[in-house]
Amino acid sequence: MARSRTPPPPPSGLPEPPDHGLPLAAIAELRRLEKERGRLYPEDVVNAARAPANPLHEFFEWDNAVAANRWRLQQAAILIRKVKVTVYRMNIPITIPRYLRDPTIKVDPDKAMRPYRNFDHVVHEADRARAIVIEEMKRVDQAVRRAQNVAAALKIEEDIDAISILAQSILGRFRNLNEDPPEGNA
Repeated sequence: MARSRTPPPPPSGLPEPPDHGLPLAAIAELRRLEKERGRLYPEDVVNAARAPANPLHEFFEWDNAVAANRWRLQQAAILIRKVKVTVYRMNIPITIPRYLRDPTIKVDPDKAMRPYRNFDHVVHEADRARAIVIEEMKRVDQAVRRAQNVAAALKIEEDIDAISILAQSILGRFRNLNEDPPEGNA
């Protein structure tokens, strides 16, 4: 039986706990937009935020040249990630991205995104390959934790705890591969 992580609701008359990372005025504006149509649409958020006095305005880049360049960088990253390579492991085909995000390279402050490395090179670089897999597992762990929190909040978390423990265990094993073995076990 899964344990519940849902905190008790605040006593009536008290405000809800604040949403993390956003000013209350921005949260109120998002809720207002949601109430208008019963759902929150990104297009509505952008349209409302166009007004300089809107509390959401500051969260957007309004210089079209800068915004267009950032969008093109996003498009370039999407394009890079679409290229796949199929490798065979014990005669089983495994399709993965050809270009893998390289966490071992420090991001240039003038560049907006981390560079990618070709699988053909990474496969021969054990330390870099391990760092890439650790980053992949961190994303898995973050996604599982988010799903775990959402499931708990929605009171449907039956099996997600086991998935979270497994993801954390795998991540821990990969991290431990980077450490020296204890003395006497070398």
